Amino acid sequence: MAWRSTAPRLAILALGMLGVLEAAQAGPAGQPGPPAGAPPKTFALTVANGSGGGEYPATTVVHIWADPPPEGSVFDRWTGDLEPLIDRYAAHTTLVMPAGKVAVKAAWKRAPSCAPQSESLGGVEVARCLPDRHSGVILLFHGGEGTAASFFRNTEPRLFAADAAAAGFGLIALDSANREKKTWELQFKGENPDMRNLRAVLADLARRRLIARDEPVYALGVAGGGIFAARVAQRLPCKAAAIFFAPGALPPRYEVPTIWLMAQNAVNRQPRALAEYTALAQRRVAAKFEVNDPSPVYPLRFQRIRGVGAEESREIYRYLRDKRYLDARDMLAEDPESSGWETTLPERFARLRGAIREQLDVCYGLARFYSDFDNRILDFFNEHR
Repeated sequence: MAWRSTAPRLAILALGMLGVLEAAQAGPAGQPGPPAGAPPKTFALTVANGSGGGEYPATTVVHIWADPPPEGSVFDRWTGDLEPLIDRYAAHTTLVMPAGKVAVKAAWKRAPSCAPQSESLGGVEVARCLPDRHSGVILLFHGGEGTAASFFRNTEPRLFAADAAAAGFGLIALDSANREKKTWELQFKGENPDMRNLRAVLADLARRRLIARDEPVYALGVAGGGIFAARVAQRLPCKAAAIFFAPGALPPRYEVPTIWLMAQNAVNRQPRALAEYTALAQRRVAAKFEVNDPSPVYPLRFQRIRGVGAEESREIYRYLRDKRYLDARDMLAEDPESSGWETTLPERFARLRGAIREQLDVCYGLARFYSDFDNRILDFFNEHR
């Protein structure tokens, strides 16, 4: 049971590195340190198969990212000088720069294809990725205005789907019954339409032997879909649940292991979620609480969008930098939902407007599905088989 947020851990590590920095600055015994006002000494960070390398003073917090993996592969881990890294199994992680050189390299692993298949089952649109060999099924519930297909179309959930398939999970997403508002029915008096649809879909897939009747099932939902996921997790029941950007509004006597995935700049949603996490932990129900902090927009950020190459990604980055939507540290200077960046977007990028918005929202720490903690979600699910 743990609240794992990157920022506090970075602060602790940074404090621990201060002694190293002071020793490095003091110079050999009996010798004076660098003159007052001299620029701090920097140390080389080399990032192979990724971004974020450069020269940094000791104790600097640095973000690094793995490049998009080759076709048929997913990110596996970082190799090399791993001691400074916060999370060696995350494709985007941070490190506190020591007073010495660091070299890391992103490593990939082969993965089964997660090309989704779509079909209508009993009038419900279903999108699924069920590798031949899977030992668990993750049920996916979209947020407001969403669809089943969006989990395999939008960049960040598509990356999660690929990581989940590589970890041995199948994935099943379905549309909510209410197609006018595209929201889930959250009242459970008997079996509501969404729950009936879900049971019918699972029964159909089991009848066709696409899933096994006894394999572990997990629920993952976004916003209102996260609240619905908690209800599904209790009703089916599921082995564990993951909730993005919403309090679970947990049902009475809820006992399902649950991980919350929140966003730093969606703080209005967090107090109740944190209270629910705390209540579960106090009752010794397995629970975790993760927060996606804002991160820099690096030149190759947009290469993860399907169809965008390295040079086009750099062009989008240069546009944001030249228009001063990024500050000196490449952090977004304003909320991308209100900064007006779309009004000046060059026409050549118009086809990518929605995908760029998704990436900027994630970098700013808004309530948008993010793939940064894929490994933590999947590890949590694997812990509860």
